[in-house]
Amino acid sequence: MNRPPLHITIFVVAMVIATILVHKIKGQTTPTAAAKVPVGGVAAQITGRLVGSGALDGEYELIGYLTFLDGIGSALFAGEASEKSAQFTLRSDRFRFQTVPNGPLIHFGRLAVPSTQPALIRFYYMASPDRDFSKPFTFSDGELIGVVRSRGIQGALTPSLMFRAEGSATVDTASEFSFGDRKLSLRSLGDSFVITMFGVAPAADEFFGSEGISVPYSASIRAADRFQDQVVITTGSGSIGPPK
Repeated sequence: MNRPPLHITIFVVAMVIATILVHKIKGQTTPTAAAKVPVGGVAAQITGRLVGSGALDGEYELIGYLTFLDGIGSALFAGEASEKSAQFTLRSDRFRFQTVPNGPLIHFGRLAVPSTQPALIRFYYMASPDRDFSKPFTFSDGELIGVVRSRGIQGALTPSLMFRAEGSATVDTASEFSFGDRKLSLRSLGDSFVITMFGVAPAADEFFGSEGISVPYSASIRAADRFQDQVVITTGSGSIGPPK
């Protein structure tokens, strides 16, 4: 039996390998970039805890996890939906409270801890997480995917009943990451956000107690126009703005 020349055999084998590689490449999906969230649209939904102790002289932080992220949806868990399996989390710098009583209502705002910059909120991703509300450090486990700077978050509460707070935030840094067939970054959601939070306020004796607090909250993040860092007002005699 005559065998084909060696160069023909090599050519045929090379063509077979090339065909297999082409089909394999065609079967692979390249992550697609997520569209930017329109202004006013819901970019993310969050639930979590306000934790800390020490009453008005104490320090507190926000920890939480995303239950919805635009461009992905609500499939953000490595298992049954809970804080334990949450793949996208956040953790803030520590801060203090400033309060202004108004009858049964208490107006409050956040103060940066002395010698620190205004509170930042950091976002993390981890494919196989193990979060625990009693261990705040577990909410900063994983890959850092972005840092947000909060601006002027204030609100009101009635002890033992409710609290609501609202403010804005801007994206300081963001890293691009792939999740399934999507390619995203915090800047995909917008450069600036409006954050609205609500939850059940602690009782007065709980807030001033020595055991510390772990207050449940939920929040929504909406895309906003870019916030300006300064405002200059033009008048007939010149401009009013920050000193140069």
